Amino acid sequence: MSIIQIPPHHYIHVLDQNTNIAHVEIGPLTYILQDNERVLFSPKQMITVPPHHYCVIANPVARDDNGQVLFDQSGQAIRRHGDLGIRLSQDPFPLYPGEEIQEDVTPLQIVEPDMALRLRALQDFEEEGGERRAAGDEWLFKGPGLYIPRNEVMVLETIEVRNEGGDDGNEGGDNGTALKVAGTVVGVVAGAVGAVAAAPLVLGAIGFTSAGIAGGSIAAGMMSSAAIANGGGVAAGSLVAILQSAGAVGLSGAASAAVGSAGAAVGGAAGATLGWMTGLFRKENQKK
Repeated sequence: MSIIQIPPHHYIHVLDQNTNIAHVEIGPLTYILQDNERVLFSPKQMITVPPHHYCVIANPVARDDNGQVLFDQSGQAIRRHGDLGIRLSQDPFPLYPGEEIQEDVTPLQIVEPDMALRLRALQDFEEEGGERRAAGDEWLFKGPGLYIPRNEVMVLETIEVRNEGGDDGNEGGDNGTALKVAGTVVGVVAGAVGAVAAAPLVLGAIGFTSAGIAGGSIAAGMMSSAAIANGGGVAAGSLVAILQSAGAVGLSGAASAAVGSAGAAVGGAAGATLGWMTGLFRKENQKK
């Protein structure tokens, strides 16, 4: 029989060699080890997350609505295998058997004015305000503010945003520069090599890819402006939504024929060309 001294804010894992189940003992405590028990490691200091910080726990234990750890019939803590848990500032806590530190204690990200985080939902969930997000949704978290991470959300990039209305007099806060560049690329390439072949290449070149909107691209700038004009999200049926859909799934056979017949006339004015493509994609979406 052994005696283990556990200091304050420290913990140990004790293995019951009869059941092969490990449990946590938290200090300050003088623990008397039984003959069938074995200490898995010397007392470790608990995890401390100070204010405005967070850490990520892999395979976290399941908890009830009151934050209490759930146990199965054998007395083993139930874990959410393969999941992640975000721990914010709180009292020092131990790691239960099977839990691991995925990301060490890290300061929360401060989003400066005129900056935003482009976010993507990894799974369906409901935000605290009641807004529902579906897997694959993208939106902006605009500064100034302190971003609180969630395990259902991935941060894609940090981008610069403009005030609503823009500085260049464009209506609806559109990124005029991005639209002009995108229209120019579409017009020049489509007129040079043929609209049918060029359409997917042009969409990819400006950032509308099959995997989503490419970070730092013209498409990302267009999305930023559209989201600002729409209060943080991209409206269904908008220019960005249509081009993103076309970049992801491509054109149907009917739309490809229409693009091919009109390709000889495309080129010239960049803005007109972009509007032409948008109209075709809009009609194609309406047929689906």
